[in-house]
This record gives sequence, structure tokens and C-alpha cells, in this order.
Amino acid sequence: MWTHRLLAGAALLLCLTFNARAQSRQDIAAQLIGTWHLISTTLTFPDGTMKADPQVGPQPAGYMMYTDTHHMCAIFLNPDRPKWQSPAMPTDQELRSTIDGFGAYCGTYEVNTEQSYVLHHVELDRIPNNIGQTRKRFFTLSGNRLTLRIDPAQLPAGIAGTTIVWERVENPATPAGDVSAQLVSAWRLVSTTQGLADGTSRPNPALGPNQIGYMIYAGTHRMCAIFMNPERPKWSSASSPTPQEAKSALDGMGAYCATWEVNAEQASVVHHVELDRLPNAIGTTRKRFFTLNGNRLVLRVDPAELSGNIVSTTIVWDRIAN
Repeated sequence: MWTHRLLAGAALLLCLTFNARAQSRQDIAAQLIGTWHLISTTLTFPDGTMKADPQVGPQPAGYMMYTDTHHMCAIFLNPDRPKWQSPAMPTDQELRSTIDGFGAYCGTYEVNTEQSYVLHHVELDRIPNNIGQTRKRFFTLSGNRLTLRIDPAQLPAGIAGTTIVWERVENPATPAGDVSAQLVSAWRLVSTTQGLADGTSRPNPALGPNQIGYMIYAGTHRMCAIFMNPERPKWSSASSPTPQEAKSALDGMGAYCATWEVNAEQASVVHHVELDRLPNAIGTTRKRFFTLNGNRLVLRVDPAELSGNIVSTTIVWDRIAN
């Protein structure tokens, strides 16, 4: 009898220990969910020296968002990228500076808590060649600080380590019944349609008929969106695009992060742009009138922001279910 009781007790203890460990792993994974502000990206070289990643500079700007739907987006850039002298006609040098000085991608993610790494499965990226890749990042969580270290197997030649430090953006208090809470979610792009002055309509030609994209509205009142034409041609060299390839990549995508606020009476949301693929767009404000119908979100660009023969732009998103 005593043997049976001892065995039963041992089995119960083992079960409780297993459940506690499983719960602990779930808790760790859940701690990644949120909005993260970029602090630094540091390169380490084989001789032990370190320096700020020149892509984003010593004082980088960036956001990364992990959602409970296991989707993520990250946009990061060098705030010292020069603006274009003529926004409609960038020089070859301006194009190269712009695309070299920022990164943007979205996809799904999964967490391995036993080995403390997260996998980013890339679905959208500034570089067409990178779509479909999986990026492995070893992580350390310390309070509101998240440190990611790129898997050494994925580092370029001549780099011994890359360390990326992020800080959590805290969620502000949201009043009960606030309509903005209905926008907080991950959204998948359905379509972007332009209405023309002659009464016809067309898909946004920059994004094409098969356009893809993600948008995340976070409870931190930050948002990030990346959308693109999946037919953008790949670069002949993923690390050194020609001016034509850089222009094609930039023209065929949108990528920005912003703070956002809702005007419930107007049914509008305003995006105050902090990061954008184009240097000249940083600091601008974008107004979108919205309609929510179940899991479908329709955004209509403020007509005051349109030009030429485009009289309306309608962007349709579907909520990604948990």
C-alpha cells in the first residue's frame, strides 16, 4: 500500500513539475508579445572590436511588434538618412542611401523557450530576395529590455556577432468602451483600390493585383504597416542593388510606423508617421476614415491627401484570428 502511495505521489509531483515547466515556457513566450522600441544594433568583429551597425547608425530608430496571433513586423532605420531634394525624382545616390539605411519585414514567428530563440518566417521584406527566409534570433529578457542575437550561422562574412537591443513600449490606460480598442489587432491586406476621375477604378498599380501586406495596431497606440507588390523583381545581388533595382523595390512597397489616435465622431484614425521607407515622409500625418464590419476593416484615405486623377483610395483589411 505504501509503495502504491509513494508511486502515486511521485507521479503527481512529476505531473505538477511538467505542468509548471510548460506554464513557465508559455509565460516566457507571452512576454515577447507587445511593442518594442529599438535601442541599438551592434556588430562584433572577429578581433573582438564592436561598432554600431552602419545600416541604422549609432542612434537608430525602429519598432518591432509581436502579436498574440504569432505575427510580427519590424521596421528600423538610420534617422540621418538625407531627404530627397525632389521627392518625385530621387537621384541614384538618394535611392541607394534610402534603401541601405532602413530595414522592414513582416511574417509569422515561433518561440523555442528551451533554447531561448525565436524564428521569424519572412513573408514581406524590403529586399525581394529575402522573402521566404527564416531568421533565427537568440533572445534574453530582462525586465522591459529584450536582447536579440542573430544566429551565428546567419551572419555575413567578416561579422562575428550582431546584437539588437529593444525596450518595451508600455500600454497606456484605455477608457472602457473606447472605440480605438476595436482596431487593436493584426490585419492582413485584402486590396488597395484607386477611384479615378473618369469614374473607373483599379488596383493600386504600384502594388499590383496580387498585393500583400500586414498592418498591426497595438494597444500602445503605435502601428506598423508593410505592404508590397509580390511581383517585384529580385536583385541580381541581395547586398548591392542597381539604382533600377533599388527604385523598383521602393516603388513596389510601403512601410511605415506611427503613433495613432481615433476620432470616434468622424470615424477616422490619424497616423503620425515616425518611420517610413521614404525619408521625406517622416513627420507627416495620414488620415484614414474607417468602417468596421465584423473582422473587416475598410480604410479610406483622406481626399485632401490625394492628387492627380486619383479621387479615392480604399484599403481593405481582414482581422487575423487568434
